[in-house]
Amino acid sequence: HRKVLAQGEMDIREGAGHVDAGVSLLLRHWRLLWFLNEDDGSVDEIAVEAVASIGELLQWAEDHAEQLTDAELKTCLGHSKTVVTHFCHPYEDGFSLSDAHEEKDARADFITWRKFPVPGHWQDDARRVVSERLVQLLVGCNVSGFSGWSHAPFDIADSRKQLVSYYRGIKTTGLQVAGYVTPALERRVPGLWGGVRAVLPRLSSLDYGRAAAGMKRMSWYVSSRTRHKNMYCSKQVGVHGEGDAVALFASYAFFSIACAGRAEAGGRPPLVADCMSVLLPLSQFSIDRTLWQSPIGAGLSERPSDGNWEKFLKSRSQININRDTPEYWQRAVQPKKRVRPFASEADVHNRATKQKAKPSPFVISPKMMLKEWKNTEDIRDLLR
Repeated sequence: HRKVLAQGEMDIREGAGHVDAGVSLLLRHWRLLWFLNEDDGSVDEIAVEAVASIGELLQWAEDHAEQLTDAELKTCLGHSKTVVTHFCHPYEDGFSLSDAHEEKDARADFITWRKFPVPGHWQDDARRVVSERLVQLLVGCNVSGFSGWSHAPFDIADSRKQLVSYYRGIKTTGLQVAGYVTPALERRVPGLWGGVRAVLPRLSSLDYGRAAAGMKRMSWYVSSRTRHKNMYCSKQVGVHGEGDAVALFASYAFFSIACAGRAEAGGRPPLVADCMSVLLPLSQFSIDRTLWQSPIGAGLSERPSDGNWEKFLKSRSQININRDTPEYWQRAVQPKKRVRPFASEADVHNRATKQKAKPSPFVISPKMMLKEWKNTEDIRDLLR
């Protein structure tokens, strides 16, 4: 199906059929394709290929969304929602995202939103998991040795074990976590906000391109991208398909807001909630600006037993935690040796005999050394 779609122009109905058939085939055999190591969060190569294939198929439908019928658009939304369900609970079977919680969606009242940061109380548990998994995957795209599919959230204290060969392209200080997203994903975000503006006209506009350009001029971003170029060249940091998974989350947000634009006013709230559960954390991560009142994406996990990452670095060096290399490392203070308050004569004698006699120092003047180096034989000149 991917090859047929890649050949070029074809009838839209035929192309939508290939998308539906291809994604349905992969989802039907998902349990055979998806293999995840629960110990380290690594994903089998065939699973990474399956994620990339689904992304390519849904991307074709996204590019031709204006020509798709309502039924075809809802089919793509259903497929993307199923994939996101698997992503949010990669270790569980049978979990599904709720289509809507009528009471909570009604209380959200998205139409009254006017400025950023927007409220965060509208999220139910299922949609909150969507945002948390997305942030996890975004971090996995920027931190070496960490999988976005991991059970536990990223813990900055874990990087103690990887100080030698370790890349961290995220900003962990300030109000929220921020980091790099691919140019292809950056180009898709403004279109998503355009769809939101069509549904929520009272919401103030967000100049995403300008905000993203401003973040790229920050010192921590320039430093991290320079280090990435030196360490990885053009390769991705995430090796477990995190980048393709993030792109599928963006597809889920696109089809949600596209269906909301064609739905009646009463059916829009759950679709807007689905879209914003992806768009808000994604945009916040990529422009380093607080966009919603939620703890998701506002900080990283910290194990009490390990302490704070910044405190750890400050106790070891005088550096900024977002710099590439430390200026210097402080030498650890050696504990003083314990001295016995009372020592017998035998102990004193034994310690004295074990110590080797040191020759008395003999000071040679620089003038004498210079003469000796020049093979001067008249030593009397040196003694004057």
